[in-house]
Amino acid sequence: MSQQDSLRSLVNRAFKVKPLVADRDGVNFFVEPVDLNDSYLFREHEAAGEAKGLTPIKTIDIEIPTNLRELPRPRISDVLPQIPSELLAEATAFKLKLQDATLSGEDISVPAQLTLFKGPLPENVKNQHVILRGKRFDAPIPAPPDAEPEFDAAIAGHLTKPVAAPRTAVFRQKPPGVTGN
Repeated sequence: MSQQDSLRSLVNRAFKVKPLVADRDGVNFFVEPVDLNDSYLFREHEAAGEAKGLTPIKTIDIEIPTNLRELPRPRISDVLPQIPSELLAEATAFKLKLQDATLSGEDISVPAQLTLFKGPLPENVKNQHVILRGKRFDAPIPAPPDAEPEFDAAIAGHLTKPVAAPRTAVFRQKPPGVTGN
């Protein structure tokens, strides 16, 4: 996958699946757009509306990258690519919970739990723009017209025709009296 395909995939996932943050009372809220590369858990957010009518789909374990001897700073761009494609079809929101925010400083990642939700998005959240590296996107990025379809790991194991395989190698002893290779 090229860098452009990766960027397109990340931006398009950000249009579909929105982050949630909880207030002190545990009420989940959608937030105004932040750069996908910013640490979204540890910053002040402007609420875009309470997350009502969402149903949890599944909670999965993921890894959040960290730098040496630094506390984890999860970014939306770290989370979105780890959503399995089979759950991406119905997921509309996610909430992240770090398992251990006080690391020894020697690990390259920290475990986290990602809870995916399905349900309707409020209009103001559904129509939010996406920001990546300071650039604003007002709509998902379409695939180029001549692009090959993206690799889908979910169907990669299904063959549509027989695959030719080389014959198995056979090793035999040299007949008596034959020398050399």
